[in-house]
Amino acid sequence: MPIIAKENQDTKITARWAVNVTDWQPTEEQYTHALNSIQTEERERILRRRLKQDQKLSLSGRLLLRWLFHSVYQVDWEVTRFGRSKNERPILISPEVSKIDFNISHHGDWAVLASIGNFEDRRQNLNVIGVDVMKIETPDEPISQYLRIFREQFSEYEWCTINSPNISEQEKLQRFYRYWCLKESYIKAIGSIKTKTQLYVINEPCPEWKFEESYLDRNHCVAIAYYKNKGDDDANVKHTIVDDLDRTLPFKILDVNHILQYAKEIKG
Repeated sequence: MPIIAKENQDTKITARWAVNVTDWQPTEEQYTHALNSIQTEERERILRRRLKQDQKLSLSGRLLLRWLFHSVYQVDWEVTRFGRSKNERPILISPEVSKIDFNISHHGDWAVLASIGNFEDRRQNLNVIGVDVMKIETPDEPISQYLRIFREQFSEYEWCTINSPNISEQEKLQRFYRYWCLKESYIKAIGSIKTKTQLYVINEPCPEWKFEESYLDRNHCVAIAYYKNKGDDDANVKHTIVDDLDRTLPFKILDVNHILQYAKEIKG
């Protein structure tokens, strides 16, 4: 019998989690335990990464996935099995858990996870949530020159917003990363790139898609895109444009060492 996400009137985001991977400094014993707590094929993929930071980013994402099903859906740690879609998106193989979708991302210092429950599966074989995190990095070349490389990736509206004459070069860079993060969250959810905070696909508005954006710290922006059920109350949907770096949405910061207290060795 499948596990069914808890019923709720509206589409519900069940997790907005983040781990600061740079802050996680495991002992050799803790790191080995973490690696042994994920599936063999994922462990092998991670260990092929040359840089330890890249290993930790990927590993933290896999631990967040297992923690989701263990802590929210009460699935035994060692029972959960994940695979990958043809687009390399993580997917649940077993056990069967209905009415949920999830996504992970990592970049810079952070790994993040977002999950959603109680969606109507009206669109066969399509996902309903995507999340993306990006570190805002100042390029070596002048910012205006750097941004021109990506001109074709933005609509006229987006490009004018990024290059507003009333903001500084650094603010333009921040807007660029915010838009890029929003686009990536949608791409990871469904696979298209025509997006503003209200989504337009080929110039047609798509109000059923909702977005959240925030900052995890002053150098990392994060965005969630998700598909809202028909009839959901917009008043219950968080939708924020963040211009103030001190304003954030409720991403919960988790401690990897706490998660590892519940982790079990995965054989196979």
